[in-house]
Amino acid sequence: MMAGGGYPRADEFDELLYQRILEMTLPNGQIMEINWFRVHVWSEATKFIVPREKLIRGMQANMFSIQLEGLDDQGQSQRRHLIAKRIVPGELPPKSNMVMWKQFVESVQREIDFYKELLGLENADEIRALFPRIYYSDGSKIQCEDDILGSSYFFILMDDVSESFYQSCQIDETQAKSVLRNLAKFHAFFWNRLPSYEPRGSFWTLERRKPLQELEDAVITWSALLKRLPSLAASVPNADTLVTDVVTHAEKLDTFVGKTALTRIHGDCKGFNLFLSQTNDGNVLFIDMQWTGSGNPLQFYN
Repeated sequence: MMAGGGYPRADEFDELLYQRILEMTLPNGQIMEINWFRVHVWSEATKFIVPREKLIRGMQANMFSIQLEGLDDQGQSQRRHLIAKRIVPGELPPKSNMVMWKQFVESVQREIDFYKELLGLENADEIRALFPRIYYSDGSKIQCEDDILGSSYFFILMDDVSESFYQSCQIDETQAKSVLRNLAKFHAFFWNRLPSYEPRGSFWTLERRKPLQELEDAVITWSALLKRLPSLAASVPNADTLVTDVVTHAEKLDTFVGKTALTRIHGDCKGFNLFLSQTNDGNVLFIDMQWTGSGNPLQFYN
């Protein structure tokens, strides 16, 4: 279903999308049949299924599960579970304009490129261990604007880590320290390693906020927030004029952050982009790298 033609209701199964998925075609034209899985994922795989009930339609991507079956070293039956992230703009809900579509596709390409780089890094097992294992990350080349809603297709395949990890929008102090330790490893590894042309990370840059006219609307937005949260207005010094000062100095502040962009940042480090260990052993995995790029490490701690 094309983006301009509406979007199925959440309580309705999208049979057309499911049938497209079952074609198992990748952006590079390869077909994910059993031999493909044997070469790229698990040499002992004998069959695979795509459970209907594990298809999740999202605003930014459609996700589905792949269950592999095979034999272990003792000849016993074994299963492995994968998660596939399928991004076909023509299958997603509409966006307000083509500027937003371009920005979205650029962010998708950024995630694709990051995982490709991650797969090829040398002496970087400690960094790869900060993410679910990635088996495939690729996308079609966009030659013109019409390709965005016409033929563009991106695909990421990774381990399903839900048996050993979980997600939560809130974390306690111990978990927060674990997240910070892992972020420190990430920042240290990429410190001064990025090429000069690496784009800024995070959606919270002026370049990406200006198309939404957020500077022009900042005073109205902030005033509405203070009205809803009077305790905030009471606890923040000069709350009424704070936003005016920020807007006035926005260009200088953004330029300062850009000049201190010495490493790679995640760009959207929040609860639902983390996986926490079920055993509380300090292991943390990061996902959703659409807004990764150069930045100041302090941008991570939002």
